[in-house]
Amino acid sequence: MKDIFNDYKKERSRKNVAIITASFVFALSINVFLFGTDSGSRLQTSVLNSTTGVGAEKKVDIEIVNAGTGTDMLKIRTNSKLENVSRMYISLAFDADTLTINDIFPADKDVDIVRNSNIPGNSIVTLSFKKPTTLKEGTEIFTIVYKKKNSDKTVMNLAETQFKSEDGSIYELSNSSIEF
Repeated sequence: MKDIFNDYKKERSRKNVAIITASFVFALSINVFLFGTDSGSRLQTSVLNSTTGVGAEKKVDIEIVNAGTGTDMLKIRTNSKLENVSRMYISLAFDADTLTINDIFPADKDVDIVRNSNIPGNSIVTLSFKKPTTLKEGTEIFTIVYKKKNSDKTVMNLAETQFKSEDGSIYELSNSSIEF
């Protein structure tokens, strides 16, 4: 009588060997592509540049920078030209155990700031411009006054930034973070 279980085990082991062999061939072909071709080298360089900033400096639309050494202030400024801005929406994300935001004030007197949300670790800020404004590259938008709760390093991220133009269109902006 034929042993069904032995036949099943043999067939199963053949399939497993085929799967392992195919996986090995696939991994080897990816390795050859990445390290043996010009396209693979360019792909590696692009990934490296995007993660480390090697070569060209990464440029974001809105960035967060230190206001100066010895101060407990950060500045939010533009890194590109933004035209006909009527409103800006900016989300700040940070570790609430190491940092609190005491105050936010605009760099321009014709801008009203509303803190929509100020839950620990996340602050959503809306800036309303009294008249549509074009912000040039390097324009300071507002200043954040903070207090660190300990001497450990912490990070503040601009989680989401957008601006609304006078015609009602909303534009997403690229942004940055800062460790201090």
